[in-house]
Amino acid sequence: MKIQKLSLKNFAKFVDFQCEFDGKITKLVGVNGSGKSTIGLTAIVACLKGIAEKSKDGQIIGERFRFIGQSKKSADIMLTLIDEKRGNAEIKVSNHITQQGNEIRFDAPPDYPISEQWLADLFNAAFVSAKNFTALSSKEQALLLGIDPSEYDGKIKALKDEYTFLNREYRALGDPAPVEEIQSVDIMELVKKKNEIDKFNQEQNFRRQQIEKTKDSILDIESHIKDIEKKIKELQEDLKSEYSDFKKTESQLNTLPEPRSLQDPAPIMNKIEQASETNNKALAYREYIKVKTQKEIKLAKLNSNKKQQEKVFEQRTDFIKKFNTDFDDLTIDDDGGLLLKGRPIKEPYFSKGELEIIVAKLYASTNPEWRIRFIDEFNVLDEANQTKLIDTLLTDGFQLIIAEVGDKAIGENVLLLRECKIVENYKQEKLL
Repeated sequence: MKIQKLSLKNFAKFVDFQCEFDGKITKLVGVNGSGKSTIGLTAIVACLKGIAEKSKDGQIIGERFRFIGQSKKSADIMLTLIDEKRGNAEIKVSNHITQQGNEIRFDAPPDYPISEQWLADLFNAAFVSAKNFTALSSKEQALLLGIDPSEYDGKIKALKDEYTFLNREYRALGDPAPVEEIQSVDIMELVKKKNEIDKFNQEQNFRRQQIEKTKDSILDIESHIKDIEKKIKELQEDLKSEYSDFKKTESQLNTLPEPRSLQDPAPIMNKIEQASETNNKALAYREYIKVKTQKEIKLAKLNSNKKQQEKVFEQRTDFIKKFNTDFDDLTIDDDGGLLLKGRPIKEPYFSKGELEIIVAKLYASTNPEWRIRFIDEFNVLDEANQTKLIDTLLTDGFQLIIAEVGDKAIGENVLLLRECKIVENYKQEKLL
């Protein structure tokens, strides 16, 4: 899609103006204020997009009355477009501008596919002029290309915030020195065992005392027997009785259980004495294991967070790669800004000539049908860069509208402007 003709009536300082554009190169030459930018960019965008006080879908921003000339209360712009892909179909677009609004009309062949998308994709001043494109912030440039990774950036930021919090907790746990594993002991259980040993020993001592006491009784009885043997005759009856007691006591001796060996309470007492120290060591080991486990859990969460960040970043990268821009090294920074080779698409990171080519290719990738470039301040480039820029853009099929500061028309397809008129017309008016 290219521009063939432009007509302006009472638009800005143009009273009644018509011009034709070459399909390849048209040069607009004139001193500052002669109307080059108005013809090459402002009028074209105003015709296709309209004028609004606030930015809306690429419109010219400003109060409409400032674009209306002094001869009447309205302004008119008409563009004749040629669609080379559809048999050079001719589409006429006009905009009748008043202070109240824009009245944009289209006149196209009956079968021409003018749709809402076609209208939305029309001329964009920020894209058609590299100067306007580079004046945008890197983030605005990315959004203009339709690349908005804010969804992924929000996820990455949330994960990074979580990672910072987890890492702070992980570091706060410190690096505990390894502690020997020691099992704690139950002091109450040890005391219970010690009491059982004491009770057992008391029972055995009591048995020994009983046996000793019984033995003493036997000795006493035997001694007594010897004493009464002398009086056996006299004490026959007593002897029988004593002998009976003796047999009974002897019988009791046989029924008493033999005492077992005493148990040594020293080991238990030693354990009881060391229980406090042992339990402190066991507690230290449990605390070590607890902190070690917490660190392992935190580290696992940190690693999981990193993997999630990498996953979302890959999704973000894949999302950006879906935009076919003919630049493999076009990226979006963490703030959503557009970068090429890791640099903002602006001067001084790229030269003016490089920027003109870069923005043209970006524009073609988003809207391949529109092949129009407005190049302002063309004569600031040296001759080699001028030639390279023109050859590159013409090879890619662009129509070039070039603005140069000057007062002479040199070469073909040059419109020499003076006071918002083509010089030939200007001279005729002066003669009249």
